[in-house]
Amino acid sequence: MQVIITDMRGTGVRRATPNTGSHENMEMIKAWIKHCNDEHPHCKISVQETARLPTRLLQIEKSGKSFKVKLCLSSALSPSTSYATLSHAWGSGSPMKLINKNVLRCQQDIPMASLPQTFADAVQLTNTLGLSYLWIDSLCIIQDSTLDWEVESTTMCNVYSGSTINIVASASVDCDGGLFRQRNPLSVTPCTVDLSFLNEAGAREGGPYALSRGTYWESDRLLADEPLGRRAWAVQERILAPRSLYFAAEKVYFGCCEKITSDTHPSFLEENQLWGAFMNTWATNRPAFATSASELQLCSLKWQSVVQQYTHAQLSYESDKLVAIAGLAEYMQRTWLGPTITYMAGLWSLQLIDGLMWRGESLHATGESLLTRPKAYRAPTWSWASVEGKVKWQSDEEHMGFPDQFYGASIVEARTSPTSSPFGSVHGGYIQIRGHFCTWRDVAAVDPDWDVVNVDGREDREHILAESDGLMLFILRVEENVEGLVLEYTGDKKGQYKRVGVFEDFEGYVLPASRSFRPAEHLFMEVNGNNEYTIEII
Repeated sequence: MQVIITDMRGTGVRRATPNTGSHENMEMIKAWIKHCNDEHPHCKISVQETARLPTRLLQIEKSGKSFKVKLCLSSALSPSTSYATLSHAWGSGSPMKLINKNVLRCQQDIPMASLPQTFADAVQLTNTLGLSYLWIDSLCIIQDSTLDWEVESTTMCNVYSGSTINIVASASVDCDGGLFRQRNPLSVTPCTVDLSFLNEAGAREGGPYALSRGTYWESDRLLADEPLGRRAWAVQERILAPRSLYFAAEKVYFGCCEKITSDTHPSFLEENQLWGAFMNTWATNRPAFATSASELQLCSLKWQSVVQQYTHAQLSYESDKLVAIAGLAEYMQRTWLGPTITYMAGLWSLQLIDGLMWRGESLHATGESLLTRPKAYRAPTWSWASVEGKVKWQSDEEHMGFPDQFYGASIVEARTSPTSSPFGSVHGGYIQIRGHFCTWRDVAAVDPDWDVVNVDGREDREHILAESDGLMLFILRVEENVEGLVLEYTGDKKGQYKRVGVFEDFEGYVLPASRSFRPAEHLFMEVNGNNEYTIEII
């Protein structure tokens, strides 16, 4: 076990209570929120005053020692109504659901005895925090109505970014697990040691110090490994919320736009600079559209970081791949990118060529990635949303934001066909791109670095060797190395291809092959005098 020594001067280490839902913790949580409201200027603007309320909310009233809960339509409430949200894992069980036949009954009363433990705990906590309204997905979206689900699933950007606090059932595998946990106080309470001493001038220096099992960075990793941290839908929920309370297996964490703290370090408010990390929030309602190359670069890297987090998590339904991250996409366009930059099935028209260079995260043991195609169409092959598996980008900051002459290709036209919301699912899309390409066989002997999608259950290398005559290399970026796409001709349309993977090679091999390549007419849409070919990728 690693022991971390942290300078605790003026921070007041607190002995943990036996239960994370103790009265002492509830008082501390209220103090955290008050401190955030009073002292954090960025958090004061984070809850969107102009955001639309969720269509439905649960209204909570204290009734003796219990609570009266009922469903209400937000159209009857003031637009400035404050509410909490719950982020939880459904698990293999079946939480209480709002369905067409119980809508009217739920508007009259939802008995507390009918609520699973996580929902009941969230109701109690919401009331304790002085709020009267709570949003829970299974009780605020009609679960047997495809239309209602499609409409409500496109509003997640407003639901979570407009909340006052997001309650995160981090440690529970399902809705019966509850928020609060028993624990051994000694196992999580830092040990304070006074290592102070008198210097030559007679002044005391150093100490006291706290010895703990880890840092906030390690806590960030631990939360990611908990049950809810592995749920893909929860990624946008925690990032969109301006403030979140994480009820973990051993501690309670609070994160907002500026600070992160826990119930064992109640005053130890660390700067929230975990950019791209688990507890980071994007919340702000002040549009600050990116204009400079460095700002646009930051947006690209920020999005790539989130996609990497997202594809490490799990979805119960393959068809949710684009829907479960749609709220984040809408938020990014609304807040940072602006309407002139288009969202395209998981990528952005901003620096689209860089976006195309996603690849699978390889397994440490074999060095191969495990990207596969879902059975049903979900996105164009050039989008990471078209595959199952963990995705990453090799691109680093030095690649981002360069002018077009640093690229070996240029976008002619790019379009997608959204099913409804421009940020949700799609039923088609294409990219027409101009540049240089050659056959795989021209350079296969030098064995360039490649990463391709597993096709029909075949191993990647078997696919390459068996079908190399049908595979083409299309150059995207030229620097010290040449990087590009591995494409497969569809045979359905002149110059039309599917993305199979990416490659990287030294330019001494690929560039000469591309310059001397003269493809048959059916392999391209058009060619210009610079030996650049226009093709279409679907």
